[in-house]
Amino acid sequence: MDQSAASEDSGRAGPTATARTGQRWFKVLRLLAGIGLLVWLFLKINPAQLGAEVRGAFGQPGWLILGLGFTGLGLFTGVVRWYRILAAEGLGLPFGRVFQFAFIGQFFNAFAFGACGGDVARGYYIYRETAAGSRAEAGTTVIVDRGIGLVALLALCCGMIAWRLDFFTTQMETRLPAILMVGMLGAAVFAGLVLLMFPSAMVREGGGAASGSEATVPRRAVRVLSRFLGRPKELGLALLFSLGNAVFLTLACWAFGRAILPGISLADVFALFPVITVLASVPLTPGAIGIRENLFAVLFATVGIGEESAFAMSILVYLGGVFWSGVGGLCFLTYKRRTGDRGPVA
Repeated sequence: MDQSAASEDSGRAGPTATARTGQRWFKVLRLLAGIGLLVWLFLKINPAQLGAEVRGAFGQPGWLILGLGFTGLGLFTGVVRWYRILAAEGLGLPFGRVFQFAFIGQFFNAFAFGACGGDVARGYYIYRETAAGSRAEAGTTVIVDRGIGLVALLALCCGMIAWRLDFFTTQMETRLPAILMVGMLGAAVFAGLVLLMFPSAMVREGGGAASGSEATVPRRAVRVLSRFLGRPKELGLALLFSLGNAVFLTLACWAFGRAILPGISLADVFALFPVITVLASVPLTPGAIGIRENLFAVLFATVGIGEESAFAMSILVYLGGVFWSGVGGLCFLTYKRRTGDRGPVA
């Protein structure tokens, strides 16, 4: 009997260990891919000129401070969006608490290789702070928050594509991204309409095995999203705050760009930076390392900006996020001191 149980436990542990090994190797391969993309870009540019561009930017503190200010405003509007989504679900957490968890997520975005790490951190902390019967829904608001933000960003991209249609259709480097943006927005709108017009059993209250605590995380996320889509006022405000988030972060990129290139066009930055943000959100490498820098170099080359200048811009945009991650680090330390090792709030 004991041997049989041991054999059964071994059988269960084997695939788990194999899966963990596979995940580790996958992470290593993603990191190597990102490093390879960076090396490939470094081989194409003049590193000395890149260094001169970055040093020159630090000689323009006014533009750097403005870029940091716009970055902070962008992050703050994202906090307000998430706070309203939580409130719409009846999860009345204080705004200060939501701010704390959102900036802890920003901290993990910068230092845990990507936005997924930040979303996991946000979900963990919001789960701890929520009453037992609503924890899963609280955690899935992170997914809904991310999705609404992406839809608003895609809408901004498509608006700029429509405004500058000739620019996006006459060059191969911009044509494919434009097609992707329009296609992704169309798919998102279609999915939202289907969810509103034909709600499936898994999102109905009391929907059998799919309801309550037995529902899977994806089903809970769809349920939360379905309820939120049914509140036009809250949905409109969330999209408005998401648009504000995208606009402020784009203005931050422009301000950082002005520290490097005084003549950089605001219209060009609004045309290209939102597209870069969407494409860099695909988790092909940790934190989009290598992908973001190459996208800056390739897309900004279409408006006559050299690769070294574009690379320097991407570095400053990243450092702007790292600066505000310091606030997230303070929030993280404060939360640890206040709660210690206590378990989830009941």
